[in-house]
Amino acid sequence: PIPQKEPRVSAWTGLKDGLGIVVRDRLIAWVMGLNLVSMVFNFGAFTIVLPFILTKVYGGDAAFFGWMLVLFFFGAAVSNFIMLRYMPLARPGRLFLGMQLTRILIFILYWIGPALPVVIAATFLWGLNMGITSTTSRAIVQESAQERFRARILSVYNAGSIGTQPFGALILGFFIQA
Repeated sequence: PIPQKEPRVSAWTGLKDGLGIVVRDRLIAWVMGLNLVSMVFNFGAFTIVLPFILTKVYGGDAAFFGWMLVLFFFGAAVSNFIMLRYMPLARPGRLFLGMQLTRILIFILYWIGPALPVVIAATFLWGLNMGITSTTSRAIVQESAQERFRARILSVYNAGSIGTQPFGALILGFFIQA
């Protein structure tokens, strides 16, 4: 028999349906909730705090900031290549939570204002951390979702991740100003 196509729904309806499914699935709801909180602080730190620290504390210019961004994204790429070697992960949830905790240590390093080589290493480590956390959270959600709802659930994941970013920049912008 020919598979029947599901009736086409609007993007808003799909997002609303996905949110309902997420709320009913405890594991997916917890992972997404932790990811949303993480995104508020992580994106705000990346877009507001890091440029502030690199320019005001370390006297960096645009070229220095650009190199630090290259280093950050290089760390993220390296982490993904390393993870490919070890897929499937035995305990992605533990890895995800562990990376959340180690990110706090990285932020503390920035806060105390160590020597420049330590900041450079911390930026690479932050990139490694982000590569792991973003991959593991997405993988946990994707693997936990029922196949027929996967697209709707991932739309909620992406909307939440993108939607929280401006709030993170705003909140941490106020902290930096204070």
